[in-house]
Amino acid sequence: MLKDPFLDPAKAPPDSALGARIGVAFAVVQDAVEACNTGKARISFAWKFSKTSGWYVTFDRGSKRLFYLFPKLGYFLLRMVFNEKGVAALVKTDGLPSAVSAQLAKPKKYPEGTLIELTKASANAAVITVLLRIKLSS
Repeated sequence: MLKDPFLDPAKAPPDSALGARIGVAFAVVQDAVEACNTGKARISFAWKFSKTSGWYVTFDRGSKRLFYLFPKLGYFLLRMVFNEKGVAALVKTDGLPSAVSAQLAKPKKYPEGTLIELTKASANAAVITVLLRIKLSS
């Protein structure tokens, strides 16, 4: 039986494995990243390993961490942390899905800021794009 490459700490999966693992749902993440990939500084991703979740990727622009993407079979978990300025912009944004609004109403706070989590069920390219633009400007 082949070992799951997402659980093997010795070697990161190939970049192509990210889309293969998530499936068609990965397109919404890619579309949002491309919509925000303007200017000279491009959004890039890097593999990281966690003993509890296996391999995941971080998306960054320069030294700014934008979000964490945890690939699952056929779906994903996207985690984005917003500072106070970002949270204020989110609160003022019309049309956010109820999944995001509910997290703002009862926020999970960390030293880095307020956590917003999205899944395949609660995210689309437009929502991720709005969140990314707020994150980039805050």
